[in-house]
Amino acid sequence: MSFARDKIEERLNTREKKQLTFNVDSSLIERMDRISEIFNDINKRNYPRNALLEDAIEAYLDEIESFLKDNYQISAESYRGDYEPEKYKTGIIDDFDTVVYPGYQDGFQEVFLREHKWYYVRIRKENIEKVKYVAIYVGRPQSGITHYAKVKKDGYTPSKRYPNKYLIELEGEPIPLNRKIELGNVSAASLRAPKYTTLEKLLQAKTVADL
Repeated sequence: MSFARDKIEERLNTREKKQLTFNVDSSLIERMDRISEIFNDINKRNYPRNALLEDAIEAYLDEIESFLKDNYQISAESYRGDYEPEKYKTGIIDDFDTVVYPGYQDGFQEVFLREHKWYYVRIRKENIEKVKYVAIYVGRPQSGITHYAKVKKDGYTPSKRYPNKYLIELEGEPIPLNRKIELGNVSAASLRAPKYTTLEKLLQAKTVADL
């Protein structure tokens, strides 16, 4: 947890602050306060609501910036409002049959490998019929993809609690890859969002960039 504590110290003590006012759903505020309470109990220190909110915004921006860079070669720093379809090469593919989701070691072991499930993840309804296989990128210390699995027929169950999210049930045990797909020179932030690819690419890939 030392990395998280370092980020808190940086945010609370060194960054310039500007006031921002906007409306937030009351249920999200209740969840933020509860998470802050738990985090404070674990770390025996004050982790205020605004620090948690800044973490969430930063993670979201990292995810979107990685998506723009990976799929459109657009950098937030250099973009000047000059988007034209023919100017920026899109990396979005339509012939995918596999999706890679991010995960942590504990969840990967307990849920993916033992329960043969993965939940709860966001996926567009129009993509459900296309996605036949699921793989999990596990963060540190593994920092790679080691297994994939076939999705059970009718294996998508919508969550009653989380809108637009699904429980995915796997068909049998996950299958180990011949070699781990390393993170390589790709930012880990790009794996915060689902990465669509093909099983053929997954089986041949050496690094995440190959997907």
